[in-house]
Amino acid sequence: MPRLKLPTFGVGLVGLMATASALACGVLGGKGARDVQLHVEVASPSLEVGADAQVWTCALTITGSSGTTVDVSYVGPPGNQPHTFQNFVALWRASVVPWGVVPEARLTVPTDGETGSLVLMDVSITRAEYTTAYAVGPEVDDICASALLEADGSAGPVDAVTAKIVSLGADSLTVRYHTLDGYLPATAGNWLGLWRGRVSPYHAPAEALARVPIPQDVTDGDVDINGVKLEPDFPHTLIYFMDKDLKSAAVVLQFTPVAR
Repeated sequence: MPRLKLPTFGVGLVGLMATASALACGVLGGKGARDVQLHVEVASPSLEVGADAQVWTCALTITGSSGTTVDVSYVGPPGNQPHTFQNFVALWRASVVPWGVVPEARLTVPTDGETGSLVLMDVSITRAEYTTAYAVGPEVDDICASALLEADGSAGPVDAVTAKIVSLGADSLTVRYHTLDGYLPATAGNWLGLWRGRVSPYHAPAEALARVPIPQDVTDGDVDINGVKLEPDFPHTLIYFMDKDLKSAAVVLQFTPVAR
């Protein structure tokens, strides 16, 4: 069976079929022409994340300390209401969050500001390392950011949950995530949600393009989201959640797929 290679010229499948039919009639037609079947291959468009992408992550920083207090500043996702959603800050005498250990201090965020500052009081700070952590829900598994207080009283390294798109196709994407040291994202029920449009996690449509759980208890990894139809040149929102509750958003990524 002969195969005729056709240029796409940006037309759709119907246009290609019409072009193929015309070519068959014009090139192969005429007196005594035979019926010819044409095989047309249409490749899926190759996409990438547009330059207008925006990402919001949680953050925690130590701004001061004394022998009995630790001052911190926190940042949550846009639209977060930390007091209503029972966000909290906690402190341990440890170099990382010691999961499963009761903190030496814990304070629910007292206001509903997306960003703010608070003071952990009545703590005994000695010449040792202390870790503070910020959670976007009432459970320890909701912790999404941390900051270290060095033994000399200075502010040390900070860390936070992150997510980014590392590959993008017409019907799939791969997301690379990062969580804190020692965290178990699958056990905690972490998951990724994908919606079309500029979506708030706190008022998200019931119907999502995809809801994909983090499949393993690995602090850092890649997750494939397959079988989704991404609309080029229209905004989409990818959100990383710490538990099944939509209020537990830790990362919000808004992006527009564009043709390469």
